[in-house]
Amino acid sequence: SGDDDLNDRLAALSKGMGLDVELKYRYCHQSLANDVETLGTIIAEENIGLLVVDAKGAAVGGWINESRQTMSMYNALRSLNVTSIIIDHVSKENQDAPIGSIYNFNESRNIWKLRKTETNDPGTLILGLSNEKSNSGRKHPNMAMKFVFKDDEHGNVDTVWVSETEVEEHPDL
Repeated sequence: SGDDDLNDRLAALSKGMGLDVELKYRYCHQSLANDVETLGTIIAEENIGLLVVDAKGAAVGGWINESRQTMSMYNALRSLNVTSIIIDHVSKENQDAPIGSIYNFNESRNIWKLRKTETNDPGTLILGLSNEKSNSGRKHPNMAMKFVFKDDEHGNVDTVWVSETEVEEHPDL
Protein backbone atom coordinates (compact mmCIF):
# COMPACT_ATOMS: atom_id res chain seq x y z
CA SER A 1 0.00 0.00 0.00
CA GLY A 2 0.99 3.59 -0.48
CA ASP A 3 0.04 6.81 1.24
CA ASP A 4 -3.13 7.35 -0.85
CA ASP A 5 -4.50 3.89 -0.04
CA LEU A 6 -3.67 4.16 3.66
CA ASN A 7 -5.12 7.67 3.92
CA ASP A 8 -8.35 6.46 2.27
CA ARG A 9 -8.60 3.65 4.83
CA LEU A 10 -7.87 6.04 7.69
CA ALA A 11 -10.46 8.53 6.39
CA ALA A 12 -13.14 5.80 6.35
CA LEU A 13 -12.23 4.72 9.89
CA SER A 14 -12.12 8.33 11.10
CA LYS A 15 -15.55 9.02 9.60
CA GLY A 16 -17.11 5.94 11.22
CA MET A 17 -15.52 6.61 14.60
CA GLY A 18 -16.01 10.38 14.63
CA LEU A 19 -12.28 11.06 14.91
CA ASP A 20 -9.97 13.50 13.18
CA VAL A 21 -6.71 11.66 12.53
CA GLU A 22 -3.89 12.44 10.15
CA LEU A 23 -1.41 9.95 8.77
CA LYS A 24 2.08 10.80 7.61
CA TYR A 25 3.23 7.95 5.38
CA ARG A 26 6.84 7.29 4.50
CA TYR A 27 7.96 4.46 2.27
CA CYS A 28 11.19 3.00 3.65
CA HIS A 29 13.56 0.98 1.52
CA GLN A 30 16.26 0.15 4.05
CA SER A 31 16.44 -1.16 7.60
CA LEU A 32 15.19 1.03 10.43
CA ALA A 33 18.70 1.11 11.93
CA ASN A 34 20.10 2.50 8.67
CA ASP A 35 17.28 5.06 8.40
CA VAL A 36 17.04 6.14 12.04
CA GLU A 37 18.60 9.60 11.63
CA THR A 38 16.20 10.61 8.86
CA LEU A 39 13.25 9.15 10.75
CA GLY A 40 14.31 11.00 13.90
CA THR A 41 14.40 14.30 12.00
CA ILE A 42 10.95 13.72 10.51
CA ILE A 43 9.49 12.71 13.90
CA ALA A 44 10.90 15.88 15.53
CA GLU A 45 9.91 18.26 12.71
CA GLU A 46 6.39 16.84 12.34
CA ASN A 47 5.83 16.36 16.10
CA ILE A 48 4.87 12.72 15.51
CA GLY A 49 3.60 10.85 18.56
CA LEU A 50 3.10 7.35 17.14
CA LEU A 51 5.23 5.37 14.73
CA VAL A 52 3.74 2.32 12.98
CA VAL A 53 6.27 -0.09 11.49
CA ASP A 54 4.74 -2.33 8.82
CA ALA A 55 6.32 -4.80 8.67
CA LYS A 56 9.04 -5.74 11.11
CA GLY A 57 10.86 -8.05 8.67
CA ALA A 58 11.67 -5.13 6.39
CA ALA A 59 12.56 -2.88 9.35
CA VAL A 60 15.05 -5.49 10.58
CA GLY A 61 16.58 -5.60 7.12
CA GLY A 62 15.36 -9.03 6.10
CA TRP A 63 17.50 -11.02 8.53
CA ILE A 64 14.63 -11.94 10.84
CA ASN A 65 16.39 -14.83 12.56
CA GLU A 66 19.56 -12.89 13.37
CA SER A 67 19.63 -11.47 16.88
CA ARG A 68 22.16 -8.74 15.97
CA GLN A 69 19.93 -7.21 13.27
CA THR A 70 16.85 -7.55 15.46
CA MET A 71 18.57 -5.79 18.38
CA SER A 72 19.82 -3.06 16.02
CA MET A 73 16.24 -2.38 14.97
CA TYR A 74 14.97 -2.25 18.56
CA ASN A 75 17.86 -0.02 19.67
CA ALA A 76 17.22 2.34 16.75
CA LEU A 77 13.51 2.38 17.54
CA ARG A 78 14.20 3.11 21.21
CA SER A 79 16.44 6.04 20.23
CA LEU A 80 13.48 7.71 18.47
CA ASN A 81 11.73 8.13 21.84
CA VAL A 82 8.25 7.73 20.37
CA THR A 83 5.44 5.24 20.98
CA SER A 84 5.52 2.54 18.35
CA ILE A 85 3.40 -0.26 16.99
CA ILE A 86 5.31 -2.94 15.13
CA ILE A 87 3.34 -5.21 12.82
CA ASP A 88 4.85 -8.66 12.54
CA HIS A 89 4.01 -12.18 11.46
CA VAL A 90 4.04 -15.45 13.37
CA SER A 91 6.19 -18.36 12.34
CA LYS A 92 4.70 -21.42 10.68
CA GLU A 93 6.24 -23.59 13.40
CA ASN A 94 4.97 -21.54 16.37
CA GLN A 95 1.73 -19.61 15.86
CA ASP A 96 2.06 -18.18 19.39
CA ALA A 97 5.22 -16.13 18.91
CA PRO A 98 6.58 -13.54 16.51
CA ILE A 99 8.68 -14.92 13.67
CA GLY A 100 12.46 -14.76 13.96
CA SER A 101 14.81 -14.04 16.83
CA ILE A 102 13.67 -14.52 20.46
CA TYR A 103 14.48 -10.81 20.92
CA ASN A 104 11.26 -9.99 19.06
CA PHE A 105 9.43 -11.32 22.11
CA ASN A 106 11.94 -10.21 24.75
CA GLU A 107 12.27 -6.59 23.58
CA SER A 108 8.54 -5.96 23.09
CA ARG A 109 6.72 -4.26 25.94
CA ASN A 110 3.32 -5.58 24.86
CA ILE A 111 2.45 -8.24 22.33
CA TRP A 112 -1.04 -8.52 20.91
CA LYS A 113 -2.15 -11.33 18.65
CA LEU A 114 -4.78 -10.48 16.05
CA ARG A 115 -7.12 -13.12 14.64
CA LYS A 116 -9.83 -12.81 12.03
CA THR A 117 -13.05 -14.78 11.92
CA GLU A 118 -15.42 -15.21 9.02
CA THR A 119 -18.96 -13.82 9.04
CA ASN A 120 -21.94 -14.40 6.77
CA ASP A 121 -22.03 -10.69 5.95
CA PRO A 122 -19.45 -9.62 3.34
CA GLY A 123 -19.56 -6.06 4.74
CA THR A 124 -18.59 -7.17 8.25
CA LEU A 125 -15.28 -8.27 9.73
CA ILE A 126 -14.69 -9.59 13.26
CA LEU A 127 -11.18 -9.35 14.71
CA GLY A 128 -10.08 -10.86 18.00
CA LEU A 129 -7.24 -9.45 20.07
CA SER A 130 -5.37 -11.36 22.75
CA ASN A 131 -2.66 -9.83 24.89
CA GLU A 132 0.21 -12.33 24.74
CA LYS A 133 2.70 -10.27 26.79
CA SER A 134 2.57 -7.23 29.04
CA ASN A 135 5.55 -5.71 30.85
CA SER A 136 3.41 -3.42 32.99
CA GLY A 137 0.97 -5.35 35.09
CA ARG A 138 -1.18 -8.28 34.17
CA LYS A 139 -2.27 -9.07 30.65
CA HIS A 140 -5.44 -7.51 29.32
CA PRO A 141 -8.48 -9.73 28.78
CA ASN A 142 -9.23 -10.94 25.27
CA MET A 143 -11.46 -8.69 23.21
CA ALA A 144 -13.19 -8.70 19.85
CA MET A 145 -13.97 -5.84 17.50
CA LYS A 146 -16.64 -5.71 14.82
CA PHE A 147 -15.92 -3.68 11.69
CA VAL A 148 -18.84 -2.74 9.43
CA PHE A 149 -17.94 -1.33 6.01
CA LYS A 150 -20.14 1.01 3.93
CA ASP A 151 -19.25 1.71 0.31
CA ASP A 152 -19.84 4.93 -1.58
CA GLU A 153 -21.67 5.08 -4.92
CA HIS A 154 -18.46 3.98 -6.72
CA GLY A 155 -17.96 0.84 -4.62
CA ASN A 156 -15.11 2.30 -2.57
CA VAL A 157 -15.14 1.95 1.21
CA ASP A 158 -16.45 5.27 2.51
CA THR A 159 -17.17 4.62 6.19
CA VAL A 160 -16.05 1.99 8.69
CA TRP A 161 -17.88 1.65 11.99
CA VAL A 162 -16.03 -0.13 14.79
CA SER A 163 -17.66 -1.56 17.88
CA GLU A 164 -16.76 -4.03 20.56
CA THR A 165 -18.36 -7.46 20.40
CA GLU A 166 -18.29 -10.44 22.75
CA VAL A 167 -15.36 -12.82 22.26
CA GLU A 168 -17.54 -15.68 23.50
CA GLU A 169 -19.83 -15.25 20.46
CA HIS A 170 -16.92 -16.25 18.20
CA PRO A 171 -15.40 -19.58 19.33
CA ASP A 172 -12.59 -19.50 16.75
CA LEU A 173 -11.22 -16.32 18.37
